Order: sequence, then structure tokens, then C-alpha cells
Amino acid sequence: MSEEMKEQKSTDKEEKEKAKEQAKLEKKAKKKEEKKEKERLKEQKEIEKKAKKKEEKQAKEQAKKQEKAQKEQEKAQKEQEKAQKEIDKEQREKEKKEKEKEKKAKEKENKE
Repeated sequence: MSEEMKEQKSTDKEEKEKAKEQAKLEKKAKKKEEKKEKERLKEQKEIEKKAKKKEEKQAKEQAKKQEKAQKEQEKAQKEQEKAQKEIDKEQREKEKKEKEKEKKAKEKENKE
């Protein structure tokens, strides 16, 4: 085998080794990148989960506040209706007394 062929064979072997090493490094880098991406997605999912939980909690609190406000409004309305009934009752009694007074006055007038 000639010297030139030996050199060529050696060079080919070196290039093959370099290519093998390069492929190994690229594979390692790809794996590292995939791991990073997986971690990033995991973190993003966790953030979204927390955000959803927070939204649900706020919605629950809002619903509670609305329910409380509605109950208070209904209570106030009932109290107002009760007060109005009382006022109406007093007004009717007052009118009744006035009519009685007028009736008695007319009867007295008719007697005389």
C-alpha cells in the first residue's frame, strides 16, 4: 500500500471519527434542547394551572358577593314593604277615625 493511500485512509478515518463525534455532540445538544423545552412546557402548564385556579377562586368570591348583595337587597325590600304596610295601616286607621268624627258630627248636627 502506498504512502498516499495510507494517508488517505488515515484522513478518512479521522474525518469519520470527527463526523461521529459531531453527530454525538448534536444528539447531546438536541436532547438537552428537548429537555429544556419539556421543562418550559411543564412550567407553562403549571402557570396556567395556577392562573385557572386563581380565576376560579375569584369567580367563586364574586358569586358569593353577588349572592350576599342580593340577599341584603331582598331583606331591605322586605323591610321597606313591611314599613309601607304599616304606613298604609296607620293611614287607613286615621281615615277611619276621620270618617267616624264626621259621622258623629253629622249625627249631632241632625239631632239639633
